[in-house]
Amino acid sequence: MEQTSDLRERDEQIRELRSQIDALTRRLEAADARGPRRTKRHLARWTSVVALLTIAALLLPLALTSVWADRLVTDTDRYVQTVAPLADDPAMQAAITDRVTAEILRYVDVEKLTVEALTALSTSGPLDPKVAARLEALAGPLEQGVNGFIRSRVADIVASPQFADAWD
Repeated sequence: MEQTSDLRERDEQIRELRSQIDALTRRLEAADARGPRRTKRHLARWTSVVALLTIAALLLPLALTSVWADRLVTDTDRYVQTVAPLADDPAMQAAITDRVTAEILRYVDVEKLTVEALTALSTSGPLDPKVAARLEALAGPLEQGVNGFIRSRVADIVASPQFADAWD
């Protein structure tokens, strides 16, 4: 009798296990039926997230630079505080002097003017022919002197307190 009850108990456990296996199988089949749609949605979401993060990473430096420039340029006191020391910086004064001198010499052809002046001087007036012939040799040194004079005047202006005030 004991054996029969053990067998019945074992059969009942087997039936219970089979019903659990059937329930799990049905759940697995239902999940497989929904699975591909969920995977496609999951892939689309991740693709969107990656795309948005990439765009954000690319735009972040531009946004930070824009905010910094806006705060610097629109705040007059901060702009002056940032830019004012540059007028007294010797390297900046040299760069400004070079640039302004180059622009002046771009519009004023000193070589042509000195040659024309020396030619006019040698052809007109009572000059000894030997002296008139040697005047052309003065064109180079005269041009360098005029260029140096322009550069030194520009450097004086850039180093002046009035330039620093105008710079501010």
